[in-house]
Amino acid sequence: MGDTSESQKGGSILYGMYHIARQKKENHVVLYTDADLSTHLGQTSLLTKPILEDGCLAAIGSRRKKHSVVIKQGQRNDRGKLFIYSWKRMLPELGYITDTQCGFKAFDGKIVRDIVMQTYEKKFAFDIELLLKTEIIRNNSIHKTPIAWIDSEAESTTTDLQPYLPMLKSISQMYKKYGSRNDLSDEFSNFYDNLTKDEWRSILNNIPEEIVSRNPEEFSSYDKIRTSDLM
Repeated sequence: MGDTSESQKGGSILYGMYHIARQKKENHVVLYTDADLSTHLGQTSLLTKPILEDGCLAAIGSRRKKHSVVIKQGQRNDRGKLFIYSWKRMLPELGYITDTQCGFKAFDGKIVRDIVMQTYEKKFAFDIELLLKTEIIRNNSIHKTPIAWIDSEAESTTTDLQPYLPMLKSISQMYKKYGSRNDLSDEFSNFYDNLTKDEWRSILNNIPEEIVSRNPEEFSSYDKIRTSDLM
């Protein structure tokens, strides 16, 4: 990296994960959560149990799981659906996951150094790179758990539309580095590589109804919207 501006939320968390993973301990779980504590730390055992008792490599809180309790302010749902639909086209390996951005995740300490080393995403999409590298180590090794989550619109760093486009551009690079190449993923990857901020704003004002009306859980299998339908 050239300067600290290139390392934001992701860079600080990755540094902390690497530092703590240097400690050699049995049954070591490395967990992080959002600074605004949208997910109360009293729920920590929801993440540690699948790793320590069930052999999962990672466990993540999901606001979209049945039985999750979500108290949400503001209007971010439609553009969040577009984000999920788009990244799932590029990274079908993570198709069984829907909520990649919930800031409540834990990883088996034995794999942390492997997934943190040589990561290149230091901003908002760092979670997805960690999950993808975990999935590469062992398929279907990420447990999703319902949580109680209280949104803090005032404290959130993703209320603005800007992070989504840089995140999708970063995900495109992850696809090219780690993903299994296919025509549909290539299409979305090339589309977001070349998309401008003005074009992105225009898309957000005209998100296809086929995306808006669906539950994001459907986006692993539903892929009828192509890039030409977004413009």
